[in-house]
Amino acid sequence: MREISFRSKRTDNGEWIEGYVYRISEKLNPFIMLKNRHSESYQVFIETVGQYTGRNDINGNKIYEGDIVRC
Repeated sequence: MREISFRSKRTDNGEWIEGYVYRISEKLNPFIMLKNRHSESYQVFIETVGQYTGRNDINGNKIYEGDIVRC
């Protein structure tokens, strides 16, 4: 069973973050809640949201939907 995880860019500083995605309203951008005990969440750009594919590259980095991979 693969890990369910999402990655996206924050709207406030453009930093990539990983966690669980949720959306309060269709009018608002989605949020990503970080995987920690503090339940931190940040608003993210919807066009940058990608789900983890369950695969890693040769360096062990997670591959997300929308990533460009060179073979």
